[in-house]
Amino acid sequence: MRLNDTTRTYFERLATISAPDNARRFNHIADPAATQRIQRYLAEHDPGDYSVLRTSIVPAMINAGFRSNVIPSQAEATLDIRALPDEDLEKLFQERRRRARLAMIAAGRHAPGMLTGATDMAQAEGERHTGVWLWTAGGGERGTAARRTFRPGASG
Repeated sequence: MRLNDTTRTYFERLATISAPDNARRFNHIADPAATQRIQRYLAEHDPGDYSVLRTSIVPAMINAGFRSNVIPSQAEATLDIRALPDEDLEKLFQERRRRARLAMIAAGRHAPGMLTGATDMAQAEGERHTGVWLWTAGGGERGTAARRTFRPGASG
């Protein structure tokens, strides 16, 4: 969780128009003794306000395969990234690339006897995974909204 001037003001103002239980939560969101409990509550009961406290990444589109009974040789995912205003986007993208490579390696290692398509290519390349991140970014209420697409195996 990260509060900045914008989110702090948002919760302070929201507390003034909320029911007493919610107002108490909003007023104590930064209290170290209460923040974990409040965040758990928001995650379960108020995911919109929970997401305002952190950068969120959601798979918006996934494109893979051509038939339901065929393992695709490639896949493409477009991620909707809603970043806090002070988020270091380049650092965030580097971490996403690292995690994507780890996931691709794990997929290749955990499919013994059924190596097809992407896993064959991963092992044939000595687990060298490359790809292209395509992204667009723009301002939004919460800060920067970015869309980034990772295309394994592409060059660019």
